[in-house]
Amino acid sequence: MIRVKANFNKKHEDYIATKDNKNNLALSSNHMFAITTIFALSIALSLPSHITFTHDDVNNEQTMYLAQDEQEQIKNVDKQMQTDIGDDLSKENYEDYDLPKSLFTQNVNQQETEIDNSSYSNIASILANNALNISKQEQERQQALLADNIIKNNDNDANDTKQNIVTKTTEDKPLATNTSTQPTQRPQGTWYQQTVSRGDNLSTIFTYLNLPYTTLQKIVTASNKTDLSLSIGQKVHFLIDDQNIVKELVTPINDNMQVRFTRMDQNDNFARVVEPINSHIPTPELASKFIAASNMPLAVEAQKRRALIQEQQDAIAKSRPQLVIFTVENDGRFATIARKHGLTNTEIATVQKELKGKLNLNKLKKGDSFRILFNGIGTKALVNAFEIKSTQGTYAIFRNPQDNLFYEENTYVPTAGIFKRFPLTGNITINSKFNPYRKHPVTRRVAPHNGVDFKASVGTPVYAPADGTVTFRGYQRAAGYYIVIAHDGPYSTVYMHLSKIEVQKGQKISVGQMIAKTGNTGRTTGPHLHYEVRINDRAVDPLKVDLPNKKNPALASRQMKNFKDNVKNYKNALYQESLAIRNN
Repeated sequence: MIRVKANFNKKHEDYIATKDNKNNLALSSNHMFAITTIFALSIALSLPSHITFTHDDVNNEQTMYLAQDEQEQIKNVDKQMQTDIGDDLSKENYEDYDLPKSLFTQNVNQQETEIDNSSYSNIASILANNALNISKQEQERQQALLADNIIKNNDNDANDTKQNIVTKTTEDKPLATNTSTQPTQRPQGTWYQQTVSRGDNLSTIFTYLNLPYTTLQKIVTASNKTDLSLSIGQKVHFLIDDQNIVKELVTPINDNMQVRFTRMDQNDNFARVVEPINSHIPTPELASKFIAASNMPLAVEAQKRRALIQEQQDAIAKSRPQLVIFTVENDGRFATIARKHGLTNTEIATVQKELKGKLNLNKLKKGDSFRILFNGIGTKALVNAFEIKSTQGTYAIFRNPQDNLFYEENTYVPTAGIFKRFPLTGNITINSKFNPYRKHPVTRRVAPHNGVDFKASVGTPVYAPADGTVTFRGYQRAAGYYIVIAHDGPYSTVYMHLSKIEVQKGQKISVGQMIAKTGNTGRTTGPHLHYEVRINDRAVDPLKVDLPNKKNPALASRQMKNFKDNVKNYKNALYQESLAIRNN
């Protein structure tokens, strides 16, 4: 029996401001300014990198969670429980969502509430624009780094039509609004048109059309923040001279106005003007007649190069053997060497992730050797195992078919039968305990609290306390983002008010796997995790219920035996030279 006491020392709570309390900041304005500036610069310098969790990160997270001293956590909780929470309980999050019984049928094909992924949108540009006292040179550099973020498109539906005709111009209509000095003469060239498609921004368009990134940097430097925001279906116009130099770029601001960037020489900076829509077109009838941008000489050259690379990759895809063996002939980077031996970018990324923190794959030496085993022939096959013998050390990594994660031979820990008490690591603080008879503080009606609220700042990792299957992920205005996991037998667990969900509906998960991050979504008084344990759809006290912890040693033993058997087979296959013969 565990007794819990909640901590309501508001002086040290990390609650965030609500609509009714916007100016209650936990930090002084000077601290907030310093934090915002540093964070903005950090984000800016890291763009456009995309941060993801690797298999190695997952394994480390799982190991850390399983190694957590649960008895010490229980002791800390027990100290909090020496006195009852009493009436203060009503102050904490009294309107959690009463989940429908259909969520606990373990039917993963049921209707699911669509999650609005925009809630996880990148705030880097907003933070960067709040950073003050930065030199003009630094601002220009950040603008270039933030290009991908500043010019991302809105997700609207539109037709992606391409229309062709050659048009040349030496003069134009009068400019509506001058925001910088405009050249007295207009550059000459050929106009091309690119229709914005789903997922496009100006950076991806420049890349696809094989246009210089330095040109994009100059345009971004000359632009205002909203100039380069693109929507699906919009038309972007390029004026290209006979030496394939971008002389003008025109993007729409709205249905009536556009922004045009002009330069006379390749080394010039761009001049920016805002003008009525289609002002760059000599005659109105030419407004819908342009050469498709894919026909630019540089774009045609790039397409031929991509087609050749694709042809080579297709040839490899059909004949790549089940076992790839190679030795580094000259010092170099793994990615460059691996591509020459038929590995795809995804496979290269897999190896890099699993060796992160173990071996520097950017500094391979002559003589380093690799053996990579797949579960079939061709590039559709999955990586089963790989072995690296390097001057930096020898590593062998094996995929476990039971959870599709990678482990070294001695790092796998069977998860069968484990059911942890808490889905969090570290010290546990209870803000509100389980109470089926709790009364609403206003209506005085019974408003049961079917779980336990753990104090946790936004972004705290949440871990699966046992093996299971995700039966639901979605959003509800009281619960916020939440997930339901079905475990062996009659057990289910629920997690509410999340800021991010790391698993998909129907996904099988193992104990210790990070499944989400805590948040403040839904109807809450502050950031925390609402956690429920249910038996046959009946909510029980997560702190008192008897959990089936470590009561299935036979299954755990079978898991370990299966893993060792697979490793043995992988080791044999890694040195079965006949598997390395290419199927021509």
